[in-house]
Amino acid sequence: MEKRESIGGTAVTRCYATDTEGVTLVEWLDQVADADGRTETVADKGIVASRMTASLFRHLETKGIRTAFWKRFRRGN
Repeated sequence: MEKRESIGGTAVTRCYATDTEGVTLVEWLDQVADADGRTETVADKGIVASRMTASLFRHLETKGIRTAFWKRFRRGN
């Protein structure tokens, strides 16, 4: 699977199209944002957010709640 063009995101995420139909990559950034839109960098925040999100989706699926989660990629994959 190859990451393609950016298709959106937020102050703390970036979303990318891929060459695999139906698959979107979400990259969590090492940024935190407050209500006024100010951002600050926090080391490894993106990694922690990615792990927590993946864990939450897996937990929901064990309870029978379907999600769009496919898998978690590590940097460099």
